[in-house]
Amino acid sequence: MLNDSGWTASPAPAPSDVIWSNLEIPRTEQMCRGLAINILLFLLMTLIIAPVAVINRLQPLLTSIEDATIPDKLKHREVRAFVGNYFPTLVVFLINSVLLPFLIELTSHFEGHHAASSRSAAVIRRNAVFQFLNTIVLPSLAINSAAEAVQLALKTNFSVCVKNYLNCSHCVQ
Repeated sequence: MLNDSGWTASPAPAPSDVIWSNLEIPRTEQMCRGLAINILLFLLMTLIIAPVAVINRLQPLLTSIEDATIPDKLKHREVRAFVGNYFPTLVVFLINSVLLPFLIELTSHFEGHHAASSRSAAVIRRNAVFQFLNTIVLPSLAINSAAEAVQLALKTNFSVCVKNYLNCSHCVQ
């Protein structure tokens, strides 16, 4: 390290680590690109994860719709149990293990890192943060906001509304 007159020197990265086409991109533009990528990924993951998290809260509503419309409920019990119990977990797992790493790797090329090692470190950091968000934060936010909507639908006695609609003679075309 040189520390004369305010200058600081550090070892250069290996030439094979340098992404030569990105050297012209200033640090501020890299940071802006990274912020934009993070915001877009967060919005995309919110749009994907929130409906999956709401499925668990819709179980009573689905039951009331099924009671009103399907006469033989025994045939659909296994499907309802799968959708209510296993499907949300499976979808979040597939998103976190396949879709999210692919999107992060794809978008990291647009960020404009000067070195391949810094791009790899950014990909690992972003993967860890978004896996935490997708597994813990987004489902809990979606469940809390959807809980009121489900409770409102249950208070209005949704099964009676569905039965009335199905029995309505002028509604049938």
